[in-house]
Amino acid sequence: MRRLGIGNQKLPAWLDAACGLFADGPHRGSLVVAPALINAHDHLHLNRVPSLPQAGFFRNSYEWIEAFQAHFDAPEVKTALAVPKDGRLYHGAVKNMLCGATTVMHHDPWQDRFDDPDFPVKIVREFGWSHSLGLSGRRQYGPPIAESFAATPKTTPWFIHLAEGVDEVAGSELKALDQLGCLGSNTVIIHGTGIGDEDLTTIIERRAHVVWCPASNLHLFGRTISVPRLRRLFDASLLAIGSDSRLTGAWDLLDELRVARACSDFSAAELVALATTRNHGALGLDDAGRNDWFVFESDGGDACEALLELRRGAILAVTRGDEPVLLDDRFGPCFDEHIGERIGPVNSPAHEHQADHPTTTFPPQPAQKVAQDQSRHRPVRSIRHPEAGEAWTLEPVHLDGRLKFVKSGLLAGLGAAHEPGLS
Repeated sequence: MRRLGIGNQKLPAWLDAACGLFADGPHRGSLVVAPALINAHDHLHLNRVPSLPQAGFFRNSYEWIEAFQAHFDAPEVKTALAVPKDGRLYHGAVKNMLCGATTVMHHDPWQDRFDDPDFPVKIVREFGWSHSLGLSGRRQYGPPIAESFAATPKTTPWFIHLAEGVDEVAGSELKALDQLGCLGSNTVIIHGTGIGDEDLTTIIERRAHVVWCPASNLHLFGRTISVPRLRRLFDASLLAIGSDSRLTGAWDLLDELRVARACSDFSAAELVALATTRNHGALGLDDAGRNDWFVFESDGGDACEALLELRRGAILAVTRGDEPVLLDDRFGPCFDEHIGERIGPVNSPAHEHQADHPTTTFPPQPAQKVAQDQSRHRPVRSIRHPEAGEAWTLEPVHLDGRLKFVKSGLLAGLGAAHEPGLS
């Protein structure tokens, strides 16, 4: 077992022991335990909204926003937006959790639902924000820019979409933001595709951060921040990475990292750092408070290279602190052996709700196959923690052809979990 970039942080005892049992068992895989990923930019409620069909690229994000207005009338968009917002927020959170990202920056107003202990991921709480110069500046969406920046403590990050495009409009936005007095060390620029070399020097001098979302940039504009500019930001410790929503961005943060690799000269270790430790500074996170992990197999080669090739279905475990939130079926028995006996079959009175809610499938599979899988895998994993004295119940789901167990309650907020397209 290899521990990737975790320094002196201590693994939960059950995870440490379960990894050892797995490595010594019939699978005899080479395991990597990595810090959970941090997604520095997402709009959780938009991840199930179908993308706008495009005949070509846009010059800036405002052109895309204008073009999208007619797309709201598309039946598939209306169907997606008819799902209650809480369910869409959960869907975006589950998207992140399934790929090993347990902390997310949601670039929209705070929602009470985020305080739910069963919400699948941690949402950055302390932040200020405006949407963009174009929308917030015209008071169409988001807090007014100058007022929001002034109200945000200087030690708290303040986020804004800026220079999201490749034309003169995008290229002029950094100077405009500076003229408003809103370019400081706590400013976090989302995208920054249109930033020039002079602007970049100003950003570095002010110690502002840039969150890079290359998949979204390529999708909308056909290009992203140049390799030399990315290198300057990274070397100044001012670059972070986010997936954006699936509306324009990658499927998840693992896919985003692969796009980032193709668009940069970053090593595998540098890219992994972008999605973990390097995102701490941009999001104002406390290193000492992080204790989330995910586990995957590798061929015994470089662990960072293995992470960049990882697909979410191959993840064996995801934890939030001491608690498991996702376990692969192959990893589950190792967990059971260390933690203790199962304390409830699926049809026991304590779990009668399971009979009315069949195994959730991601993505949905033919009914016959799901029925066959359920007949083989009826029991939930319900295990009592020997030290805490509490029971952890993990419910079965199918993900990318693999059987997983997810913490009971994490999927309940989806509401429409069995509808096609929720994955």
